[in-house]
Amino acid sequence: MGDLLLQAAQKIEPAKRALWIWGELKKLRDKCVAPDGSELREPVVGPEEFIVSDEYLNAKGLIYPNVLSEVIELNNGKYVEAVLTGAIGAAKTTVALYTQAYQLYVLLCLPYIN
Repeated sequence: MGDLLLQAAQKIEPAKRALWIWGELKKLRDKCVAPDGSELREPVVGPEEFIVSDEYLNAKGLIYPNVLSEVIELNNGKYVEAVLTGAIGAAKTTVALYTQAYQLYVLLCLPYIN
């Protein structure tokens, strides 16, 4: 779940880390899927709201505006895959982490995911 999840996960002892991460992802899923799994509780939010909203990642001060705009572009539905290139510090990993967290959130919002 991006930088916040990774930072929090580092505080958990390695033997319990995977279980803790699974629990956090399940909390996200519970926000999206109805108890019977047949419909969404709420519409899937866009990547910007997912990243900056305190309801989700709450990473407004952690991501540069230009990087955020690239993550939004990458997750607008036009792309199936991306190749991120650039120098050290060009935010390739940051874009990949936030994109992966958002795509996992969207996947968990589907009604047939258990």
